[in-house]
Amino acid sequence: MTCAQYPGSEGHFDIDAQTFAEWGVDSIKVDGCYADYKTFDVTYPAFGRALNKTGRPMLYECSAPLFTPGHLVNSSKLLTVLAPNCNYWRMFDDIKDNWGSLRRTVDIFATSGPDSFMVRASGPGHFNDADMILVGMSDDSIPRYQAQMALWSIFSSPLLMSNDLYNMPPGTKEILQNKEIIAVSQDPLGKMGYPIYTNTSQVRVWIKELSPNGCKARWAVVLQNFLTVDTILKVDPSKIPGWNLHTRFRIRNLFAHTDVGRVHCGSFESSVAPESVQMFLFTEAGLASQAKPIGGESVPLSLTNGPSSLFLT
Repeated sequence: MTCAQYPGSEGHFDIDAQTFAEWGVDSIKVDGCYADYKTFDVTYPAFGRALNKTGRPMLYECSAPLFTPGHLVNSSKLLTVLAPNCNYWRMFDDIKDNWGSLRRTVDIFATSGPDSFMVRASGPGHFNDADMILVGMSDDSIPRYQAQMALWSIFSSPLLMSNDLYNMPPGTKEILQNKEIIAVSQDPLGKMGYPIYTNTSQVRVWIKELSPNGCKARWAVVLQNFLTVDTILKVDPSKIPGWNLHTRFRIRNLFAHTDVGRVHCGSFESSVAPESVQMFLFTEAGLASQAKPIGGESVPLSLTNGPSSLFLT
């Protein structure tokens, strides 16, 4: 049964998948309402196989581990099953257009670390889903929308927009079209980022490994300040895998599209305004070459921007 209490697909996976393919469907979400969560490790892979049999590339979203009891603690085994069979899977509740909902979702992803099951599950073609991007849905604060765009890109969560493209408040289109931040989301490594510093759930430093620029390592960095006062945040390069306090690196501000100084060595500090984020690209510095920006300033809007690799294998 569907969430709206219409007949569902269980028991009819092959014929329904073929019907969707014949209709030219590009993306399918299989929700978990009224389904037996104890069989998610069987039913979700089975429907994925049915989609693949059609020969049509279709994005496949699974709604586990969301509907499983204790899913925030007991998801490790299930994600090992979902990752080879789903393109992305919902980790938490439906996102709402307010700070409280955003914070709760971010807190779930903040439980990750370099060796956590969420980080291990993420990769090209299979991602942890933090739910829809709400940028431009209302006249709410630009800083909150910047925070969602930046953090979802750090998570490698699909950037699926939920808004009215014809009636977007001023300033929101620029957030969605920020090519440098989209490039972080779309990085071919497909890795999920994680916090390297946390001071309560309101203040964090996040990092995400990106594909290298030649032989130079690159990391996306987000400074998160959800407090109601200005906060100085420091990035300790020795917390970045493979780096130390003597690593030389260049910094680019991805919202301002500007380079920050020249070559840095040692800790980097920045004052972050209340209830906002800052986002940077750290590129290991060579002896003479200048780090190149990733992307340009903006790209045309499209209805779906998310991590690539759309077909199950």
